Amino acid sequence: MHKILSLMSALSITTSAAATPLTVVVGTYTGSGSRGVYTCRIDPASLEVEALDSVQVDNPSYLVVAPDGRHVYTVGENGPGKSRVNALSLDPATGRMQLLGSVDAQCADPCHITFLSPRTLSVAGYSSGTLVLFDLNDDGTVTQAVEVLQFHATSIKRNQASSHIHYTAVAPDGRHLLATNLGGDLVYVFDIVKRTARGTARLQLHGDVQVAPGTGPRHLAFAPDGRHCYVLGELSDDVLAYDYDDGRLGLLQTLNAALRPAHGGGDIHIDPSGRYLYASVRLVDDGIAIYKIGPDGRLTRAGYQLTGRHPRNFMITPDGRLLLCACRDDNVIQLYSIDPATGLLTRLDRDLHVSKPVCIKLVP
Repeated sequence: MHKILSLMSALSITTSAAATPLTVVVGTYTGSGSRGVYTCRIDPASLEVEALDSVQVDNPSYLVVAPDGRHVYTVGENGPGKSRVNALSLDPATGRMQLLGSVDAQCADPCHITFLSPRTLSVAGYSSGTLVLFDLNDDGTVTQAVEVLQFHATSIKRNQASSHIHYTAVAPDGRHLLATNLGGDLVYVFDIVKRTARGTARLQLHGDVQVAPGTGPRHLAFAPDGRHCYVLGELSDDVLAYDYDDGRLGLLQTLNAALRPAHGGGDIHIDPSGRYLYASVRLVDDGIAIYKIGPDGRLTRAGYQLTGRHPRNFMITPDGRLLLCACRDDNVIQLYSIDPATGLLTRLDRDLHVSKPVCIKLVP
């Protein structure tokens, strides 16, 4: 097994010695030596890291772990006719993986994958401007595409000459799916319909929300209570705060996440307590903007943490104590502790070294 992780020092953080170890799955770009998908285990008390397994998959730039922790599904981000959706089995106890199979993604440069329902996956096709649905077989493998939705909206910037679907997320109400169109400056809202006894589902367009021209909506995050939604603009670096109610979005506030114009908004997440929001910025002053969330959903800037180069994706542990940041261009996943009183980050002298990491997911 390839040893992909190295431990930098023996620093530990204050946490319960009995804390459950965290198993993490990492997706990468494979053009610079990475095999593809990796698993590792982190002890939250000692921060000791153990490499578990790796599987050769081409450009698994985004992945999702099944709720039961026994399967991993990834995109294979490549051009038309070369992009794939891959199914892997996973042993949650050992981290061992096996490639079960793959199918044509029916889109170009897929960049996001998530569960629409227990037996249906939603895939965002960036370059093709498509949203593609796939059902799951009883053995966990993926069917051929069952629905392809094509979009044609454009906007004002050079890389908005065509639609780019970048991210999809099921709302906490379970009735709607939201999708960002970076190229068209739109957020689509779909009704989740045609649920079946098998657990599959389909989509029907409910409406859309126009954002300011040149925003380039990339990723979004819902507050734990489901009453607010936050959209990160890749091209503007803006964080847009919305009231959310049964598929309706009402703009509350727009704040800029960058220290200087970067045009590289990356990822956005809210800590489990719902008190703090984090948004990564790439290309200039690479780092993570930190906001305190008020009772009305409005944001107040709390700080900014510089990170390694190109913080494309990050995740927060379920206890809200740690943030893991995938810094693609430094070939490292950095660990940060989170101050529960302020939401601010402190860099821990522990690095997980992986070639071109771009997606980190926790095994349930």
